[in-house]
Amino acid sequence: MTMSLISHANVVKAHCSFVVDQNLWVVMPYLAGGSCLHIMKAAFPDGFDEPVIATVLKETLKAIEYLHRQGHIHRDVKVSWLLHLDLVFKSSFRQVDLV
Repeated sequence: MTMSLISHANVVKAHCSFVVDQNLWVVMPYLAGGSCLHIMKAAFPDGFDEPVIATVLKETLKAIEYLHRQGHIHRDVKVSWLLHLDLVFKSSFRQVDLV
């Protein structure tokens, strides 16, 4: 329920969640760009340039700051949880895996 109440440009909005057996499933928008880790491995094998890293960090910190203001914490911030809307880096990054 908590993720469906979150409203920030850099945080993925959850439509709903449900449990099947002992597995939690969260329904959220499809972000075609994939994770930062996927993008980095596929297109930047030597790593992102510094301006890209700065942008990713800035947008991620905006999301985390918003979550903290809402009284939430994030226990697992890593590049594989940072999703992107498209493959061209035109759109903002989104943070997922809210606790």
